Amino acid sequence: MAEQVAYADMKESAGGKDFHKFQTDKDSNFIVLTNPCSFPSTLADVKDRYVIGVWNLLENRVQICDLKKTILKMLKKYSAEKIDWNKLRISVSRKGTTKNDTVYTVVGFPFDGISDYPQRQQEAVALIDKVALEIQSKGGNKQ
Repeated sequence: MAEQVAYADMKESAGGKDFHKFQTDKDSNFIVLTNPCSFPSTLADVKDRYVIGVWNLLENRVQICDLKKTILKMLKKYSAEKIDWNKLRISVSRKGTTKNDTVYTVVGFPFDGISDYPQRQQEAVALIDKVALEIQSKGGNKQ
């Protein structure tokens, strides 16, 4: 299983291609399913990369989400408050098209939760493990 770490111990992460993509001018809405997990990268210069498992409310499926700096900052705040992740909808909007002009806005909203949260958590952990093994088998760095 991918090693999970505390939000307080997190560093900024790099982007990736095998999971949820934040699109310009389109909000992403999800529920956090896992703690941050260390994750392999196909980029040689990326050392500290972390992801979380999420339930995408717009697509009704489990996905892997790279922890962007703005998302991480907000999740650290909620983690310190001991929030029930199943009762918090995270909304992320992206503005910009390049690395230099892209800005993420992250807001948390109260939410009724999903009834099969424990099952979705297990799915998320399995998906993270599966994709991490695929990346490592293709020569990605080892975590």
